[in-house]
Amino acid sequence: IEDKENNSLNAENIYKEDIEIFTRINMGKIPLTNAELIKALLIQGYKDNDNKNNKQFELASEWDFIEYSLQNDDFWYFINKEKNEKATRIEFIFELISKKYFEDNKEKFPELNDLDKSKSIDRYYEFHIINHYLKNGKSNENLWSEVKNYFRILNEWYEDKEFFHKIGFLVIYSEKTMLNFIDSYIEKGKTKQDFRIFLDGQIKSVFKNKKEFIDIESLSYGMDDNNIRKVLLWFNISTIIKNEKSNIKFQFDRYKKESWDIEHIRSQADKYPDKEEKESWIKDILNLTDDKKTEEEILEMNEEDFKLFYNKVQNNIEGENSDFDKHSIGNLTLLDSSTNRAYGNVFFSIKRKTIIENDKKGTFIPICTKNLFLKYYSENATDLQKWTEEDAESYKSAILETFEELK
Repeated sequence: IEDKENNSLNAENIYKEDIEIFTRINMGKIPLTNAELIKALLIQGYKDNDNKNNKQFELASEWDFIEYSLQNDDFWYFINKEKNEKATRIEFIFELISKKYFEDNKEKFPELNDLDKSKSIDRYYEFHIINHYLKNGKSNENLWSEVKNYFRILNEWYEDKEFFHKIGFLVIYSEKTMLNFIDSYIEKGKTKQDFRIFLDGQIKSVFKNKKEFIDIESLSYGMDDNNIRKVLLWFNISTIIKNEKSNIKFQFDRYKKESWDIEHIRSQADKYPDKEEKESWIKDILNLTDDKKTEEEILEMNEEDFKLFYNKVQNNIEGENSDFDKHSIGNLTLLDSSTNRAYGNVFFSIKRKTIIENDKKGTFIPICTKNLFLKYYSENATDLQKWTEEDAESYKSAILETFEELK
């Protein structure tokens, strides 16, 4: 309803017909999604078509195929930055179309700006935008063709090893949106090679700070965690891309759902298990030390005696503390919380054992995390149960080599 004094629109009452359609569809008072309401609009658009039944059946079949494809978590988490729970995942595509339509038409149709102002509180924002799309010169055939084209592009990227990994990384860390990627991909006169160059440029920009490439060797845990996370993730992804003979894919779904994050390879010397964590820690180390103390004796130690005992065990298992910086990139990797355990300071040998056990079961482990625990980066791996300064240097060199190729 138009307010003649300020020429603004109340987003909740913009289209009387919209509300009537919504009311008829929602007679059962079941909350519907934007996608379900849009589907009703699309199907209703064929009501006067001579081939109505065939068209409606074709649309419903194609709709189900797209929705089924997006229900694959491997696909879904590739195109989403983080967990994005939607009952109807095809709504993701309608969100893209809505954003594109708004950006292209906000000057032409002032009412779109009023709709956009209510976006944060209007659960049916996309439904209103798409309905505006259909009321202003676009047919349901136009809309559905656009949906299929967006899905075709996303699916093409998903099936392409290089695009899957590079775009999957950029979805997490780039300032560009999915629409930016799509616009670049379909830009008139541009080739796939041009698109690859665009992606590579975006990846490089992720690692630049005020136009300077970040200094990887100076990164320190606790101070530069976001950059460290980016470096470690790209190290894994780049390793996969470079192996042209392998069909392995980085599992963005597991990476995001299982909260893989930065962890120390060799445990921190000054981080002790607290009272609640000691029992788990003791069970892990009893078979790794020659000390004959029982679990009960260890649990009964006062704080000072326990720290002395902990330091002794750590030195026996991991060797005397070396001079290398445990917070530097050579001692950091991506680990899931279950491998690093509740007490958060697991010794290398225990982490390595867990990694191997999980790998045997087929559990997702980022390729570079697995490689380092198997000491594939170490030139002289004399002791598989300890992470030495030499191991850390070799691992760091492999990371730096990857980024030299990117610069």
